[in-house]
Amino acid sequence: MYLNRLIVILTLGLMSHATLAQVKGRVVDEHGEPLAGATVRWEGTAVGTTTDEDGRFSLAKQGDLHEIVTSLMGYRNDTTCIHSRKVLVIRLMELPTELSE
Repeated sequence: MYLNRLIVILTLGLMSHATLAQVKGRVVDEHGEPLAGATVRWEGTAVGTTTDEDGRFSLAKQGDLHEIVTSLMGYRNDTTCIHSRKVLVIRLMELPTELSE
């Protein structure tokens, strides 16, 4: 009986850990268009990934880190606090272009 309870507790613990092990999302521009090739990484680390052609990403959870930084050339970097959210939509704003004469 004790062994059965222990197995159930361990299984539930592993299942809850697995559900929090990934942060998924999509990176879009100010018009909602997907941004392919954006870098998504945990704040203060080099652990990250890049978005696919649909702007989607999946990032493995890293300990107690709660902020991800998203960057793409020509756009402002964005820092997002995830807390308990597992699915994100990150909107990057285009940098103003300067015209030189």
